[in-house]
Amino acid sequence: MLLSPIHYYPPSKLDFTGINVVTIYLGDTCNFDCVYCDREYIKQDIGSQNLLTKDEDDIVSFVELVAREAKDLKNISFHGGEPFLYIQRIDRLLERIQPLFDKDFLFFITTNGSLIKDNEWFFKKWGSQLRITLSYDFNYQEVNREKIDLKLISKIVRDNNAGMLFQFVIPSNLPGAFHHDTIHAVLRDMREANCNSLNLIPLRHHRGARKFKVLIDDMDLKWFAVDLMRFVHTMYVNGIQIHIDGNYDKIDKRYLNNHGKLILSPDGYIYPEFDYLEYKRTEFRIGQWRGEPKLYRVSSEEEYILPQCRECVSRDACGLKYLYKMFDETPSGACIEFYKIINLMVAHLHELKKKPTLMHWIGINERE
Repeated sequence: MLLSPIHYYPPSKLDFTGINVVTIYLGDTCNFDCVYCDREYIKQDIGSQNLLTKDEDDIVSFVELVAREAKDLKNISFHGGEPFLYIQRIDRLLERIQPLFDKDFLFFITTNGSLIKDNEWFFKKWGSQLRITLSYDFNYQEVNREKIDLKLISKIVRDNNAGMLFQFVIPSNLPGAFHHDTIHAVLRDMREANCNSLNLIPLRHHRGARKFKVLIDDMDLKWFAVDLMRFVHTMYVNGIQIHIDGNYDKIDKRYLNNHGKLILSPDGYIYPEFDYLEYKRTEFRIGQWRGEPKLYRVSSEEEYILPQCRECVSRDACGLKYLYKMFDETPSGACIEFYKIINLMVAHLHELKKKPTLMHWIGINERE
């Protein structure tokens, strides 16, 4: 049951202002069981969900509508679970979606990489328009998940003119997570993969009703800030394009009003974030794609967050504010400082990237 007033737009008046990403969530089936994921709980206690063949017509119709109306639409992406378990469905959808866009349009898939070799045909077919976000944990890979053949994966990506960036959920609560061993592993593996783009996600909580825990409550946030800054600067000096939580200039976690991301869920509804979709939180639905398309504009998110979060200075950048209420937890206050740090680093990186190297910042043009 939705808790706030909803406005339903008829199909001719759907408001796609600000929509820049449409993500097709294929289902929650995965061949990995990562330590920070809650997939088994979701499967057993919430119930699995997977996109069906009969849904493909409505998915394509909705994407066609957005492609026509959303001037800011930048890409279409596929997510799971592990998307390569659904590779035939992705292929069929791309066959129908690709003609809706110009030849320079890109499609993104977030994957653990384990099934890329088995599906090399897909890269041969779609490589020039395909960008892979590889979820990979470097020196923590075999601690958090399973080993993969990074050298082979990166060769398949390169040989087929596809692009790749790494996504690293760094265990920021562990001592030394940002220190030399991790820096060395990141630089080594990214060079081996011939990749210079990294999306860094500082781990802040464990997911799930059974194991929900806000890890930043037990962290020394002053040292976290110093370590994160050092890590980011080292990456920049070594030519690595780094983003934090996928943000380029600012963080916007105001999910319910006019957020830029639409996630199409197998249940026929649209969500702004994966947690709400996977936990089947109906109050976070922002529209529907099955049948007659609708977008909901929730007039206020006050009922979706705790009273102490409503006046918080970090509110717009904080995603935990929704989870505290979802899992009936009380904020300790550490989240305020944590998101101040993240906001500062995102803004700092945005400025830093205005010049290509440290040499340019000190007034030396290497080409002169």
